[in-house]
Amino acid sequence: MLANAAPIILRIILLLWVLLLLWVMWGVADWYYDRFVLTNKRIMEVSGIVTRKVAMMPLGRVTDMAYNQTVLGRMLNYGTFIVESAGQDQALREISTLPRPNALYLLMCDEMYGSTEAVPPKRTRTRKRDSAGTPGPWRAD
Repeated sequence: MLANAAPIILRIILLLWVLLLLWVMWGVADWYYDRFVLTNKRIMEVSGIVTRKVAMMPLGRVTDMAYNQTVLGRMLNYGTFIVESAGQDQALREISTLPRPNALYLLMCDEMYGSTEAVPPKRTRTRKRDSAGTPGPWRAD
């Protein structure tokens, strides 16, 4: 009796394995075809395989930005990007599983506020000359 059940159990396990593999492939394809677009005027998210969904927000409406990374997200360098606008519910609030969220955050800051690089003031060392024209001690300008 147990010998007759073995092929049926094997087929059920094989079917479950194939279904799991198809489910994972669908998730990877869905992630692969999603797009996050940043222009100098707006932010857009395009998602979906069978039916496409496009969400857009003007860049001038963005009031706050943040991103979250889990431990696995830090290891694999992905995160969830959070964009908030002036007191309104938007279709484009959380964008999950974005690669390189830190670089994206800096790029958005650069696009919205100008350069994100802190340029240190130029410091030179000069020697103060006394009234006779001879150099004195070093000082920083």
